[in-house]
Amino acid sequence: VFYGCTRWAIISFLLRCVSSLLSSALPLTSSSETRLVSVLRPNWKSPLTSAIHKRFWYWKLDTIGLATENLKSRELSDQVIRTGNGAFCEAIVIANCARIEVLVHTRFSSEETISLITEMFCVELELWERNANSAEQRSRDLAAERGEGFPDFMTITSGVEEITMYLAKIAAGLPDENGVEIFSPYSSRDQHVLSQLKECFEAASTSVGTPPPCRARLGCILRNVLAAGKSSRDPSAVPELALIRPALSPSKDLVQSVAGEVLEKAIQPAVRRCVSESIAIGRGSLIATFRGNVETAARAAVAMEIGQSEYDRNCRSDTHDGLGRRRDKWYRAVRRELHAPTVALREGREVDEAVVAELASKAALEAATA
Repeated sequence: VFYGCTRWAIISFLLRCVSSLLSSALPLTSSSETRLVSVLRPNWKSPLTSAIHKRFWYWKLDTIGLATENLKSRELSDQVIRTGNGAFCEAIVIANCARIEVLVHTRFSSEETISLITEMFCVELELWERNANSAEQRSRDLAAERGEGFPDFMTITSGVEEITMYLAKIAAGLPDENGVEIFSPYSSRDQHVLSQLKECFEAASTSVGTPPPCRARLGCILRNVLAAGKSSRDPSAVPELALIRPALSPSKDLVQSVAGEVLEKAIQPAVRRCVSESIAIGRGSLIATFRGNVETAARAAVAMEIGQSEYDRNCRSDTHDGLGRRRDKWYRAVRRELHAPTVALREGREVDEAVVAELASKAALEAATA
């Protein structure tokens, strides 16, 4: 009895050590954030518009055009991933005639994110201007203008809710401070902006020899943004849209009122849905890592108890002979122990991984040695 208790005490201690080490290697969850770096079209007539802002926009018009082509969007999105050197988990670059947006999911702060994006644009500008005598100086000007803060022509938005609301308004064609003066859901131009957004999303979320730069987290945002854009033009989703058909010559006040209805009935529900889905995606990553850690701890306990050679022969996942059933027994026991904690994590409750690992390991040992 003493031997059995001592042996289990040693195994329990080692399990806690393993669990602690594994939990320290958890992937980014709350420490990572979704950020959007935006550059709006310069006000060409304003004396306050910097020369570097105008030069940047010349580069945008020359290399990207009024809107991002699919191939260029994918190329720039991949470049953002490379620029981050592992810090940008996902990225997509979107542009239209009024703005260029860089959407990323990253562990970097706002300052670090905008600094890296600016550095990428510095390189792009230098390549664009490499045949000009002033190319090097112009690139230095861009870097210098960044200084310790943000460039005066760049803004950054953080958080799934804020970013989704911002992009959904653009997709819906709601009035903003940079070009859209009145809501016009029947405008072919505004609908074209929605089509451009969809094409950029499809290009960045498709595997083309390399993993797509836009995956689950950013894909969640863009799918809901596109859904909001479609609903904003659909009278079945917003019945008030029928009141402002061009043939009725609606007043500006009525159009503004209907825009408010679109915000409430099409955009806000999409934003709430996106936030909920994003939380679920984050929890999914956490749950997968949690389950993997517990299974690893249980596997180590079984191997320690019966001996590594015996474990390799009878309990490994690639064992195909009759003796492999012992592995199935302990694995099923672990999964039974994981059920309740997994449900708790899905509901947003906290779970003590070390305690679960110990309980699951005890169940695995009993099953493996039965």
